[in-house]
Amino acid sequence: MNKNDFIIPFTESVGRPIVRLKKGHTAMIDTGATVPIWTSDVEVLKSEYDAYLDAENRRCKWFGGVTKGDLYRIPLFSFGNLQFPQMPILSIENEDFLADLIIPALAFKNLRIEFDFKDDNMLVVLPPNESSVRQLLVNTNEKDSISAHLQ
Repeated sequence: MNKNDFIIPFTESVGRPIVRLKKGHTAMIDTGATVPIWTSDVEVLKSEYDAYLDAENRRCKWFGGVTKGDLYRIPLFSFGNLQFPQMPILSIENEDFLADLIIPALAFKNLRIEFDFKDDNMLVVLPPNESSVRQLLVNTNEKDSISAHLQ
């Protein structure tokens, strides 16, 4: 492993890539997500991550359907050795979901990630030409629908 590579353990053996964040919340890596989504209490998002409201009533694709919520920004979000300045995150408050945060696999574009369900962890490898600072941008169309891309 190189100095920028890192391993994050899964929270439990549930057969899904769910990890614990530094602030104690959980995050699931989702290959189908189009933007980061916060599913817990928005007040926690604002108080613990300093998130601020960017836009109200935005729609995005979510688990085979469409969901609606408010778009927030986290000034600097850390995931292992990765830094996401001004990270966009859609807040939908869904108490029945398995994790507090859904991180789209897009956030790891051009990186190598491995899910090890035998040892219950996630390995993230940064190639020498990739930065640990990841700029996740949001696209908005005329119907207030959002999607993200990595710059």
